[in-house]
Amino acid sequence: MCGVNRLAAISMCVAVALLGAKGIVLGQDSLWSLNQCIEYAGEHSLEIQGEDLKTKNAASQERQAEWAMAPSINASASQTFTFSDPVNVAGTGMVSKNLRTTSLSVGASMTLFDGLAKLRNIQYHRLVLQGQEASRANTLANIGLAVTEAYFNVVYQAELVRTQEEQVASSKEQVELGKWRVEAGAIPQGALYDLQAQLASDEQALVNAENALSTAQLTLEQTMNYVSDTPLRISRPAIDSASLPHVPTGGAIPIYEVAMQSYPSLQYSKALVTQQEKQIQIARSSYWPELSLSASYGSTAQFYMDQMHNPKSNPLLTQLKDNDGWNLQLSLTIPIFNGFRTYEGVVRAKIAHQESLVNLRKEEKALLKNIQTAYLDAVSSWRQLLAARNNVRAQGEAFRWAKEKIAVGAISAYDYNLAKTNSSKAQVTLLQATFNYLYKVKILDFYQGKEIVL
Repeated sequence: MCGVNRLAAISMCVAVALLGAKGIVLGQDSLWSLNQCIEYAGEHSLEIQGEDLKTKNAASQERQAEWAMAPSINASASQTFTFSDPVNVAGTGMVSKNLRTTSLSVGASMTLFDGLAKLRNIQYHRLVLQGQEASRANTLANIGLAVTEAYFNVVYQAELVRTQEEQVASSKEQVELGKWRVEAGAIPQGALYDLQAQLASDEQALVNAENALSTAQLTLEQTMNYVSDTPLRISRPAIDSASLPHVPTGGAIPIYEVAMQSYPSLQYSKALVTQQEKQIQIARSSYWPELSLSASYGSTAQFYMDQMHNPKSNPLLTQLKDNDGWNLQLSLTIPIFNGFRTYEGVVRAKIAHQESLVNLRKEEKALLKNIQTAYLDAVSSWRQLLAARNNVRAQGEAFRWAKEKIAVGAISAYDYNLAKTNSSKAQVTLLQATFNYLYKVKILDFYQGKEIVL
């Protein structure tokens, strides 16, 4: 069961506060952390509810397999009526010999040896339960990843809205300054039109960003199965692009080796392999003889239905006491030939085992491919982040120079707007590269079973 506990820990690693937000009691004005979003999604997921029902069913089957080792105890009672042709009795005439028989018994039986089939069946159902717990952990991990991605997108879109709001505020300042300079005759009216056009462009970009934020918010709520009249508001911690975690060194193989021991979907496939191995042992148990023991205690009482013309019967309790008896039976069944049912059963169990091994290899290859892709994505994202940082510095210097020059009328409004647009695009690109890189690194942490924190 240690492996199952570890699986539970692995599956919940995505439920840790990815952005370091402190958990608080949720209210109308409370902010949801990533941890709280994933917990809510898990509690309201129909997939998890289905997995819980499957787990309960597997636990019930395990208990039933354990109780199958206990003796079977049964009690029975019967009332039998026997009808026969009348008999001619001298001096009496035709006399009915119909009988009423009462039978009572209690018995017990148990299997002493069946080739260890029942013991192995218990072991099999324990493996089924562990496999189902692994399946639940895998489902929970997938939900956690989906919520994490949606949560990241909301935070990114919110930061993008904030950036666009700053751009709009800056453009409004330039428009007001342009009006003053037009009135002073420092710049022509056309330059003011260029500044107003830039403001309109920034306001359009802000509207687009707000729409994207609403869509991201809706996606997160749908992923969580969040249904409430209160809007979902998540915490948005500041992210420093200059102090992000680094890509793990050593390549994808060390990450894969760690994931081989803990990744939920792989552990589920391994559980299926062990289940099929146990099924082979169960099928082979049918080759062995079966030894069983049974014991019973019972008694009978008979009464003539025609009491007037037949001998008087003893009372019921007296007859039951006088007619009681014990029965003890030891039975040995030796399989000789059953149409190759046992043999073919073993063959099918071996085939199923081979199929589970093939599926396991496919899962391992898919996991390696995913980790290699995720590692390459993280490395590529890091390079994009470095390039975006350099671009922000360069475009920022160009925009700073443009602001100084336009203040003294040394450049046109068009050149100023171009520098401002390039600087704004560079900041948006840096923001996107930062969140993209951070998410890709956290995916690698997830594959390693690490606690996902900043």
